[in-house]
Amino acid sequence: MISIPLPDWVQTVRIDDPDTATQQLTQLLTDAQERGRVGAGELESAASQAVEGAVEQGVRMVGLVRPPGRPAALLSVAALDLQTPLDQHAATELTSFLGDRGGPGVTDLRTLPAGRFGKVVTLHRVDPSGAQAQAVVAEADGERWYLLTLAAQQHDRGPELQELLEELVGAGVSAG
Repeated sequence: MISIPLPDWVQTVRIDDPDTATQQLTQLLTDAQERGRVGAGELESAASQAVEGAVEQGVRMVGLVRPPGRPAALLSVAALDLQTPLDQHAATELTSFLGDRGGPGVTDLRTLPAGRFGKVVTLHRVDPSGAQAQAVVAEADGERWYLLTLAAQQHDRGPELQELLEELVGAGVSAG
């Protein structure tokens, strides 16, 4: 699994065991909510659905991102075994592909330098469930690529989530 130094306002849960992951994610959601607005059963149900969806999509890790002064967002990390470096050529190809076939709502597609990862491709989108930002990074040898997704229910958060995700992977801004 790729190692990104994360600030203390990012808490993650590995999806090795779905039951344990559901318990841990439920606790994160419980700790994050304001004044008990949502019941424990609803939070456990939401965590269970998130973990089930993560397992189905091959996600290896989920987490809660709670940056100071900004609303929380759900993080997921999926690994892709591609065995090719994410160099300028591959980043250009990926950017072109996503621009043409990335699905509805894809905006602000960009390729940026990302320190130790070389290149990172980022975008944001809006769909019926809310806003998402995604970043693709690769290990230095290109053996594995990772798709990181930040999601929130508010439809207007796409650009903010993209900037936050770029910060976390060190694309132009220090992650720390």
